[in-house]
Order: sequence, then C-alpha cells, then structure tokens
Amino acid sequence: MQSFFAMIWNMDDARATRHAQSLHQRIARMPDGFERVAWHPGFALFDLSSGRRTHSTLRLNQDDGSPGGAIFGTLFRAGDDNHPAPVTAFTAVEATCLCRSQGTSLVKDYWGHYVAFLACGETHVVIVDPTASIPCYHAMHDGVALFFSHLERCHFLDMSAFSINEDHVRTLLAYDKIQNGLTGLNDVSELLGGQRLRVSDAGMAIDRIWDPRKVALDVREPPA
Repeated sequence: MQSFFAMIWNMDDARATRHAQSLHQRIARMPDGFERVAWHPGFALFDLSSGRRTHSTLRLNQDDGSPGGAIFGTLFRAGDDNHPAPVTAFTAVEATCLCRSQGTSLVKDYWGHYVAFLACGETHVVIVDPTASIPCYHAMHDGVALFFSHLERCHFLDMSAFSINEDHVRTLLAYDKIQNGLTGLNDVSELLGGQRLRVSDAGMAIDRIWDPRKVALDVREPPA
C-alpha cells in the first residue's frame, strides 16, 4: 500500500517551524522506520508505505538550482502509448516547466497515479491525479499544512486535535458515495481528483485543473 505524509510550512514562522521539527523528531522515533524521501526548507515528504517500499518518489530540481518539490507515486509521459515506461527522473527544464505552470502541465503532459508537491516561488502547490488513486487528505495545525494518505498510519500526529464531523457521519450512513471534500473529521478535508491546492502566506486555496465535464464535451463522432 502506497502511503505518505507531507508537511509544508513558512520557515519565517517560528511556531510553525518548531511544530514541523517536533513532528520530524516524532517520525524519526517511530518503530516503523518511515523514510524521509524528499525535503527542502519549508517542505518534507515521508514514505509511510507498508510492506516493500516502492521508492516511487521523484524529486524535482529546477534549472536555476532551486528545489522544485517532489511527486509521490508513478508517472508516465503522455504519448508513450506503445511501450509506456515510468518516469524515473526529470530534467531541470521539465521541472522548471512544471513549477512555472503551477502543475497545469502535469495533467496535460503526463498521466499516472500520484500526488505532486511543487515549489512554485513563494507558493507550494499540491495536486492529486484525476483519478485520485492515492488519497490525499489535508489539515492545518500550528501553522503547518499537513498532508497524508492514511491517517491510521500517522501515529505521530496528535489525534486529540481532530473533532468528529457528526453531520457528515450521519449523512454517510444514508449514502456513502459523497465526494465533496468533507470527511468524518471537522479538521480534515480531502483533495479530490484533478484538484490543486495552493499553500502560501495568504493561506490555502483550492481550484480544479482537470475537469471531467470538459473531457465529456470532447465528443468523437463515429464515421458515417
């Protein structure tokens, strides 16, 4: 099972930096041996996968030498239809293009199952692939934006900080196919397939860069 935990914070925020360091120390003490697979100032990504580790994390470095973030999962280049092979590395130019487009080129020029974390100047961007094959939940605590695929593997988090969303739980009892980003916890939301979340000093904002309604409009008429 592919599982991850990531955190993004402002290095100039002393409280957030202390909390991020505390979480890092807790993770390091976990008996599971969770591995930090990507990091740069204000960002850290850990592989929490159970069983054999896939090590399917692509680190990005832009052409000016600055970090571009990381992509957790498996990625393929669009157009490699005959013999698709997973992307194992990005050139600096490719990484720069991903970051400058704030991820829009990711859904245009690549496909696969992934959660992407891109460093785009003062803004970090998180993108879930259109199928949301790897779940991505997010929360904010002490100035640190937290992202994880499976909360049950995040024993290093203070679960008492989360409260039950009773209305959502009651609704799920009647219909369990709800996909609106809400979860059974008031403090945790889900990033849906094709959505992009921006993290900056102004807070967090979500938009959609892949919309199935636009895909459905592209109708191919059968030959006469």
